[in-house]
Amino acid sequence: MSDSLSHLAYSKTKYDSAMMIFKKAEKFIQNDTQKGVFYFYKYFYFLKNNYLDSVNKIQDKTFKFLSQTKQMDKFEWIFTTTYWVYVGESQYDKAMAVTQKAEKVAREVKDTFNHILILNKLSNIYHDLSNYKMGVQVAFRSLKSAKELKNNLLISNSYAMLAMNYDDWGKFDSAIYYYYIILKLKLDKDYDYSQIYNNLGNTYLKLNLLDSALKYVNKAYEIDKFKFFKTYELATCINNLGHIYLKKKDFKKAKYYLDTAYHYALLSENHEKLRDVNYTLHLYYQEVGDYKNAYIHLKDYHQYKDSILDVKRLGIIQNLESKAKEATYQNELLKLENAQKVRNFWIALFSSLLFIALLIIRQIYLKRQRITQEAELKLQNERLRISRDLHDNIGAELTYISSIIDQKTFNIQDKTEKADLEKISESSRHAMSQMRETIWAIQSEHLDSERFVQKLQQILEKYTKPKNIQLKLRSSGEHYVLNPASVISVMRVCQEAVNNAIKYAQCNEIVIETNAEEQKFYVSIKDNGLGFDIESIEKGNGLNNIKERILELKGSFDIESQIDNGTMIRFWIPV
Repeated sequence: MSDSLSHLAYSKTKYDSAMMIFKKAEKFIQNDTQKGVFYFYKYFYFLKNNYLDSVNKIQDKTFKFLSQTKQMDKFEWIFTTTYWVYVGESQYDKAMAVTQKAEKVAREVKDTFNHILILNKLSNIYHDLSNYKMGVQVAFRSLKSAKELKNNLLISNSYAMLAMNYDDWGKFDSAIYYYYIILKLKLDKDYDYSQIYNNLGNTYLKLNLLDSALKYVNKAYEIDKFKFFKTYELATCINNLGHIYLKKKDFKKAKYYLDTAYHYALLSENHEKLRDVNYTLHLYYQEVGDYKNAYIHLKDYHQYKDSILDVKRLGIIQNLESKAKEATYQNELLKLENAQKVRNFWIALFSSLLFIALLIIRQIYLKRQRITQEAELKLQNERLRISRDLHDNIGAELTYISSIIDQKTFNIQDKTEKADLEKISESSRHAMSQMRETIWAIQSEHLDSERFVQKLQQILEKYTKPKNIQLKLRSSGEHYVLNPASVISVMRVCQEAVNNAIKYAQCNEIVIETNAEEQKFYVSIKDNGLGFDIESIEKGNGLNNIKERILELKGSFDIESQIDNGTMIRFWIPV
């Protein structure tokens, strides 16, 4: 009965009739829930008829009963409506007061959803008062709670407030960044993107990126152009279109859109919007040389601007902020002291553990470094020992054998026997040469691919020059370090391939190309000789030995040959 009478009273136009029914409804109230509904309708009656003093008188009671009975949908409704009434009339002191009350109520009843919405309204107040730093701080508070709630709609609203504050703060990159985040969120298909598109276009307008500005403002206009009840949004969007065309020097379109924006700004009765449109009209008339109208709109602009930034109201707002801070100061201070004690304990514990861990890590590192250095020194000494033994023992023996055979050969008259001894002597010298190459590879602890190619050319020219065969070496890629085993194997493969070409291919040119990249060392050896049939000859001429060497190094080997078209051997090894 009470709820029905309260609704009936709300619908009455005459004040006396409404008050009489509200009085009757109050007699039928049986619990706090009905009392909340009663104050809800009475509050809205005063608000819609602009009895703002009466609104202020019952505001605390209305908030109290609605919050205590968990009727937060009605609570959010009356707060939002009151907020926009005050903001529309630039009564930011009253808007701040009702927002602080609502924020306190939502926090006390732990209504996170409404708390986030209220924080965004508070951020908007700071934005309209040009206190962008506070606007950003409050928006980040709401964003943190929205992310914890995992509500994309509230997250997008918080991002929008961040972007809007950053935009008018002159931090355009940050504004654009947050607008694009909103556009990437998976929001409900009914989400109204018009404000986001319009604000993004406005930011591009300030950056003088007119094509981008026009693209996004037009998107907003396409959404709102048939929603005539959205006077504030239409005034905002169409004013931006007029400003864009003014900058493009299209004065005809600029005038059309600015006149339309002025019409919707008047209908909205919003001082902020009337301020913005008057300023753009002032710019237009100044641009076309109509200084009389330019002056009129500039005067109106300052009038609305002063109504928003009224000094007395700003003083009241600052006082409200101080009271709000003072009310929470003691509680926050106590929390801070307790948190500081806990934090200091954990910091001390963590610092001690970290110091001990660093000492242990340092000792382990120094020990490993010492072991590595000792191992490297042992390895280098072992290489020197092996190379010295090869040179002093086997090298000396081979040299002795060669000299003895040469002496014997000099005194022998039998041609067949002499030829056999000369072959043995030549083999001994060849073994000596290969041993020197092996010693060189063992002694070279860090041999990169470039130095290896230079050495390879010196070695192979010993075979090609006496036969008047032109040897060409080309290298490319990175300078990878090759280990001794790889050096010896690749060198022997190249020697084998070149010797085969000299003996069987009847070529006059051999080209060797190397390339080091992607942790691999590639080699190709090509001659311009006779070529051969791979199927019939693959197992001969040392080709299997070449292949086995490469496979031992976990590489890959390939050979191509055509009769009368030369032979190419290709292989790679990992490095």
